[in-house]
Amino acid sequence: MESQVNQPGSAEKSLLVGKQASRRAFKDKAAEYGITIGGTMVFVALLLIFFYLLYVIKPIFDGAHIEPITSVSYQNTDAKTLMVGADEQNEILYRVTAQGIVDFYSSATGQLISSFTPKLPEGTIVTSSAKSSPNEQRFALGLSNGQVIVVGVDFSVSYPDNQRLITPKLNYPIGDEPLTINQDGAVYNMVFDYSGSRMSFAYQDANGAWKLNRQEGEENMMTEEVEWTASEVFIDDAPKEVVSVLMTPDHRQLILSTTHRLFVYNTRDADAVELLQVLDVKKGHAKIKQVDLLAGASSIMVSYDSGVISQYFQVNGEKGRLYELIREFDDVAPVSSMATEFYRKSFAVLSAEGELTLLYTTSQRNLFDEKFELKKPGLMAFSPRSNALIIEANNKLNLLSVQNDHPEVSWSALWQKVWYEGYPEPKYVWQSTSGSDDFEAKLSLMPLAFGTMKAAFYAMLFAVPLAIAGAIYTAYFMSPKVRNVVKPTIEIMEALPTVILGFLAGLWLAPLIEDHLPGIVVLLMLLPTSILATAFAWSKLPERWKHRLPETYQELMLIPVIIFIGWFSFEISPVIEVALFDG
Repeated sequence: MESQVNQPGSAEKSLLVGKQASRRAFKDKAAEYGITIGGTMVFVALLLIFFYLLYVIKPIFDGAHIEPITSVSYQNTDAKTLMVGADEQNEILYRVTAQGIVDFYSSATGQLISSFTPKLPEGTIVTSSAKSSPNEQRFALGLSNGQVIVVGVDFSVSYPDNQRLITPKLNYPIGDEPLTINQDGAVYNMVFDYSGSRMSFAYQDANGAWKLNRQEGEENMMTEEVEWTASEVFIDDAPKEVVSVLMTPDHRQLILSTTHRLFVYNTRDADAVELLQVLDVKKGHAKIKQVDLLAGASSIMVSYDSGVISQYFQVNGEKGRLYELIREFDDVAPVSSMATEFYRKSFAVLSAEGELTLLYTTSQRNLFDEKFELKKPGLMAFSPRSNALIIEANNKLNLLSVQNDHPEVSWSALWQKVWYEGYPEPKYVWQSTSGSDDFEAKLSLMPLAFGTMKAAFYAMLFAVPLAIAGAIYTAYFMSPKVRNVVKPTIEIMEALPTVILGFLAGLWLAPLIEDHLPGIVVLLMLLPTSILATAFAWSKLPERWKHRLPETYQELMLIPVIIFIGWFSFEISPVIEVALFDG
């Protein structure tokens, strides 16, 4: 009777069951909502990451943008302009005339800041002038007495009262005293280059003959002054009538341009100048407007009044490294002036009607094309940071801002073969950076995509048989107690991010394999062999010995075998390396 009294009635049981069911239903609903909200938030987070990545990479594919900032009227409008430019901040513009007069102007106020006139020896006049590569911002004046003056444009920055002050100035790399390069008279059609311990001057004398003057400098240990040793040689068979003259910054090549041909001379050895190649650059009735060197001086850019720009660079062939026509830009207005960037492979062309076009050679992109009020255009140059253009037009220096962050990226550059400077043929290449400022970025994604697929294929070759065999063994042959431990462990490992696994493989596993490569090879051979040998030996043991190890844990007997084989392989690795590869 007592037991019957203490037992709960049917109503109490029903109430208890109802509460449990209610709690269970609440938990189920809470879990349902929690999982739904969590899954939705994960999906939303992935979408946000996707759109953020699109937002980040979109500017890579944007074109360039150019717009006028200001115009500055300059003096000496009748004088021929030799070069134009600006400081890094685009606060000061300058113009150099063919007579060597340098005027500096404020881009903000348009006022003349300062003017410099070169000091010439008495009784001499300037007979020729030349500018060096754009990034050097340097020019030279050839004089009627056979001397030259080398001048560099420079800017000093100071901060009086915490205000930035940029002061323009001129420097004389080889001293302010003229250097004699021609004992026989005046210097004409000169081109030059200066690189600290070497100077090269190519010019015509009064008879039209071409000469190369090479100056080799050596620092005096006592006085710390550079002493120059000169050598001079006539350039045989050089054309007398030339349109333009170029010299590569490494002093190795001299390029003479006529109306239809380019004569390329090897000037590496000043005592043995030789004609390397003659390029026929004739394009029907089109006239050559300008011949210039692209950044890095590996490519020759030839522009025509028909609106075609051709790019040539050296390709290694049966006859050595010779220039070849690589690509052309033909959807351009008739060219009047051309300018190349200091370090990148971008260049700009301007037509007589003021149509400005910005292009990039490697990706072969037309980045910008628009018409401006730039009448009677003259010279054009990029600023040092390539974020502005200085254009001589309308008797003014016109400053235009340039936004051109990623000219090297295009779909063709990412997914098609590209002919890079110095390469024998178009190729898929990924090389995003280099130690050189004028490096040509190689951004093909094909090597990365193919490398990823190749690595995945080889990984799957090993992983798929092991995974399938392991799954079959775990499901059909492994004892239930061991499987209850192994299966959840594998499922937990599946949740590990592959990025973390790759990080561990690169940081820990790759150096380990590199240091013990012979041992790894031995391990791959010994491990399956030892497992099969152990299984065979186990099958031959007497039954009474087998019963000493419970059947439930028979798989665990392989653990000491695997540990021993791993230890043995790594221990024997140095011995194998010394025996087979002499260490």
